[in-house]
Amino acid sequence: MEARSGAHWVTWANVHARNSRRIEDLDASFRRDVKTFIDVLEDAGARVEVSANRRDPKHAYLFHWSWKIANGKCRPADADPMVGIGIRWDHGDDAASKAGALEMTRGLGLAMPPRSIHAPGLTSNHIAGRAVDMTVRWDGTIELPEKMAPRWRSRGRLTSMPTSRCTRSALPTECGNYVPMPRTGRSTGGNAMRVTLHPVVFIVAATACVLLMACASTAAPSSSSSTSEVSPSIGWLHGGCIALSAAEVAVGTGVVLVSLDGPRQTLTSVRISEHADDVEGCPALLEDRSAANRANALSFYRVEPVPTTELAIGVLSGRSGIVDVDAVLDTNDDGRRDTFTQCSTAEGVRFSVWADKAGHGEPLWSGYYYLGYNVQPNCPEVY
Repeated sequence: MEARSGAHWVTWANVHARNSRRIEDLDASFRRDVKTFIDVLEDAGARVEVSANRRDPKHAYLFHWSWKIANGKCRPADADPMVGIGIRWDHGDDAASKAGALEMTRGLGLAMPPRSIHAPGLTSNHIAGRAVDMTVRWDGTIELPEKMAPRWRSRGRLTSMPTSRCTRSALPTECGNYVPMPRTGRSTGGNAMRVTLHPVVFIVAATACVLLMACASTAAPSSSSSTSEVSPSIGWLHGGCIALSAAEVAVGTGVVLVSLDGPRQTLTSVRISEHADDVEGCPALLEDRSAANRANALSFYRVEPVPTTELAIGVLSGRSGIVDVDAVLDTNDDGRRDTFTQCSTAEGVRFSVWADKAGHGEPLWSGYYYLGYNVQPNCPEVY
């Protein structure tokens, strides 16, 4: 029996179309290589946490068609059926059909125009079980087997997202690019990094992640570092929930939001209402993305009133009733408002704050929001 589109399908998907974090659910040949990679890292003393691998095609189907119908990119009657999902996209009325689809996009935490102009994909390496997202942590120096060194001289595809103490110039962007392999087997660390692996000369790409983490961990923090550790008063927001590196922010603390959804930046003032530990009003804590977004030691807070903007950068403004917006948005105290930007990567959103024009030098702060599904990347290489 068919049921009309609407928020109840989000509940259905969370039960019947769950994504997997189990290595055992990956494609067989890729699974073998992933296990080898993790074994090498763990034998060297690293700690590996898998946040996502195989994504359910039913979940992707609901993402794709709810986004297209909600945004008027197709008629509800044009949506392809899928075996195992008895959803009726066409309610017999265009407005009702779009409303039902829009309920789903909100419940699924999908990025909407103008920030995202491409529907979530129906196919990807993750859906095929040939990609895995993981966080790798290590202390001090880890050394990998020298017998693997010749493989590092090849080239492989790598996507990565540096976390605290990593500078923008030290690593490739999360958007995915080809990088030459180092010729050494040593990696010095003391922090963490999230990586996404795809099956292109897998062992080579996997090793590259570990070696490139050395660049991130040896970069000394400074006033121009792209680390949220330096700027705990800055965070990113989706919906009514802001992510900050500050572990304890008092209820009532003011936040100035810089919305980047449209062609012009708009400013909104809100206040911290409570600490957020669950998904209510906090799309970043949805099951398919929570582990990855928590990996950076972020704390999440609900704000009020709930802003109408979808995505924004927020700067804490204290608890006084009068806010000097120019001073709040001058995070490095150089007498000028900073520049705020956001862009899409292959699977998320990169937020940055710059002292000068975007892309000039290192950002004062950067944050990354993992969406857990494929989007069209548009981040410039300089970001």
